[in-house]
Amino acid sequence: MSKPVFCDHCKKPIEDKDELVTATYYFRIKPFHFRCFEKYIKHSAHGAFTYRQINGTTGNISFLLTIVLALIVTAIGQYSWIRLFGILILTYSLTNRLLSYVLYENRLKSS
Repeated sequence: MSKPVFCDHCKKPIEDKDELVTATYYFRIKPFHFRCFEKYIKHSAHGAFTYRQINGTTGNISFLLTIVLALIVTAIGQYSWIRLFGILILTYSLTNRLLSYVLYENRLKSS
């Protein structure tokens, strides 16, 4: 049996994938209950500089748009530093999504 996943906000175990929200903030990936994440964002004093959801509908749409944008920047960039920037964005997005799946989503059962 795999290790349980605990919510970063309330410290209680997360039972299944439907309850899980993984969020990132500057290379940190944290698991939350869906309700705890809503409370955290609602009461956060940081405004735009707060955790960004990785999984779920909004996270998947954001991930796909970032991938498309990074590929466009990499493909049409005239200078090598612009292409490097596109590759770094692509790598960051893929790494976040992969780590979220491996560290948290893979360990929970689907309902």
